[in-house]
Amino acid sequence: MTTVVEEPTTNVGRETFKRDQAKAKRVIFNSVKDNIMSVLTSLMMTKECYDTLLNLYEKTIPSQKRNLKNKIKLLNM
Repeated sequence: MTTVVEEPTTNVGRETFKRDQAKAKRVIFNSVKDNIMSVLTSLMMTKECYDTLLNLYEKTIPSQKRNLKNKIKLLNM
């Protein structure tokens, strides 16, 4: 479970928050493929990027799970 961290109201806290957000976005951007970058660059907050990636890649469709299990079996052989 993830929570949204609100931007602090103090100047020092706000600077730290923005620096941490920039670092986190940089890690996300360096970790994804170029075709996903166009989706993520329009988002402002790191949480939005994370949620978008979660929606794109976390699937609970039974047929997809079955296909992935079959691929793993083929790799093991």
